[in-house]
Amino acid sequence: MILIWIFISVFAFASTSFFRQYRDVDTLILVAIGTAINANIYNAITLPSPAFGMTFGIDSILYTLFVFTVYLRAKDYSVNEAKSMAITTIQAILVSAVIEFFARFLQSGKISSDLLIIFSNYVISSISSLLCLWLMFGVMKKFSALNKYILTFVCILGTVWINSLFYYLPTLFFATEISSVNIGFLFGSLLGKLVCSAIAVFFYFLNQTVWIADSKKNQVD
Repeated sequence: MILIWIFISVFAFASTSFFRQYRDVDTLILVAIGTAINANIYNAITLPSPAFGMTFGIDSILYTLFVFTVYLRAKDYSVNEAKSMAITTIQAILVSAVIEFFARFLQSGKISSDLLIIFSNYVISSISSLLCLWLMFGVMKKFSALNKYILTFVCILGTVWINSLFYYLPTLFFATEISSVNIGFLFGSLLGKLVCSAIAVFFYFLNQTVWIADSKKNQVD
């Protein structure tokens, strides 16, 4: 199972990097919106993949890829454009939350506590993402002189790890007891996003050297 997870990770980042050669901005926007929305739907809680005493989910791949696209938009274009893309993506998440809320309400005919919890998770995730991304923009500016690949790794990993802590630590805090299952979700998320951050740097390197992104071609022209 873990090998399949790794294959999906490589495929997702490779596809994004490959298509940046032809339609850079369109690719970044498309991937950002698609991954951010689905990370809230298909995650380690709804679709867990246990391995090595931890629980992995496809959301670690999706969310890291989302942050990667925002980082690339800021790095290769401008921070303002990246902020605009991030805000649009988070608005799309909230639209998805409203759609799911009414779809579930239509199915059950009542507003249950579970329904409110699901909706609130979308809202909390959206706020957390905004805070983490704005922090990332600040780090990018402050440490702009750092080696670009080290900066890429630090920014992406730091952003996704902080988001994991925002998401999973309250679960541990409010749990009646801190079980190995709960800790397994947190550690699985941290390890999964560490692997994905390393994969992101590799494909960022390819976009700088082999699969030259549109933004770089325009600079050369």
